[in-house]
Amino acid sequence: MCWNGLYYNLPSPPDYSTIENTKSSTFSLGPGSSQSLTFTNITSADTGVWHMYGLADCDNEIAEISESNNYKGPVDIHWRAAPKPDLVIQSLTVENYSPVVTEHTNGSIVVKNQSSNPVTGWFYTDVFKNRASAPYPPANGEYYWGGGPLMPGATETYYFYKLPTCLEPACPPGTTWKMWGLVDSWSNIQETDESNNAFGPVNIKWSSPPAPHYVSRDEIIQNAEDFAFVEWYCSSLNVQYHWACTTWTCAFGADSFYTGEAYSWGGWDKPVDFYNYLMVGLCAGSYSGNNCGATDAYWATGTDCSGLVSRCWELGSRQTTGSLQNFSHQIPVENLRRGDIMLKQGSHVRMFVEWTDYKQDRMDMIEAKPHQACTLSYAKDEILDDGYLPYEYDYISAPPNIVGDVNSDGKIDMADVVHLVHYVQGVSGVIIDPVWKGDVNGDCKIGLIDVIILSRYVFYGSPAPWCNSGCPDWDCE
Repeated sequence: MCWNGLYYNLPSPPDYSTIENTKSSTFSLGPGSSQSLTFTNITSADTGVWHMYGLADCDNEIAEISESNNYKGPVDIHWRAAPKPDLVIQSLTVENYSPVVTEHTNGSIVVKNQSSNPVTGWFYTDVFKNRASAPYPPANGEYYWGGGPLMPGATETYYFYKLPTCLEPACPPGTTWKMWGLVDSWSNIQETDESNNAFGPVNIKWSSPPAPHYVSRDEIIQNAEDFAFVEWYCSSLNVQYHWACTTWTCAFGADSFYTGEAYSWGGWDKPVDFYNYLMVGLCAGSYSGNNCGATDAYWATGTDCSGLVSRCWELGSRQTTGSLQNFSHQIPVENLRRGDIMLKQGSHVRMFVEWTDYKQDRMDMIEAKPHQACTLSYAKDEILDDGYLPYEYDYISAPPNIVGDVNSDGKIDMADVVHLVHYVQGVSGVIIDPVWKGDVNGDCKIGLIDVIILSRYVFYGSPAPWCNSGCPDWDCE
């Protein structure tokens, strides 16, 4: 037996003292015969030329006629640079290029490997909401994703949600954001062209909110109930913290069902958007002290108290507890009707639903508070002593005039009985407009008998209130 050596890269022929890179043995080789030996997994980390040699009987164990002709070479191997991919951003789009100030928009970014060589490693893609100039590695955007590998000509699409919104006064309507995308934002991949990884700018021009419009009390309460009674599932994705706030902890348990939209400080996601954002993995809610200082965190979904009222009143932009009074006016507490609010300016707000008793001592409310939107009952004196004041939205649409609907909220219920009692008693500030709606027995005047008949109708369904068009000044509709 003899050993035969392979020498990857030598400047001159080897001899028996040269240490081989690899070797293989030969057994019982007859006269004139030959044997092929295979060497595998030969590689180089660098480019250049190797001068490869082979040497038979490299240990000099066989006595031969000639010891000088045992080597063969050099065989030149030219190592070239590995083929490189070329990553680019094919597109960066948003759903709305002119969103209303305080609203959000969603979007997507498409990454492509436009080379004929594959991406075999891991790379990052970032979106920057607003930059004056193109980003360059290394850089972190408001959104980022990890990707790879990516085959030649292949694309990968990433989606982003709740683009961080533009807030007044620092961002008045008409402000334009320049959005950029950057692929391989930390230069993990060696590419044929490192200068084409940025894409943009994509211009987003923030627009003025629409003027307030009229909404009925029933619509307001329906909107509020949508927040309080939305049923949702909290998955494991919704309880994982986002990289932008690693100290965030979830108030809800994974793999559980809940009723009532999650509370998110500064948020005002509609229930349908809340549900959809949960489905794509946004965090379930956030609150002051547990959100890294982020108002309306783009990585979380939910609503806060003023966001709920803003949606229920169908305002075109999100308001705060310090600005809701700009869209409403203060009223006597005894005149509270469905869709009005109890506001503690700069602190909290609650939506009034109804009085729970004849004396108007307690009220049912809908509100968003840590950690969910919900319905709660409060004592009137308690809520007043805590600094809350009653307000009515300036754009309540007038319901049809119906005899018996003395508080003009579009329906006849116990609240009308209470209102009629206060009117008959002469309580200051209590009015019936038009007044004929209080004459439920058609005798052309309003008194205790009307209270009795209206009470029987509310509790028993008869006799039905009616308006006597023959009464002087009773313009029944």
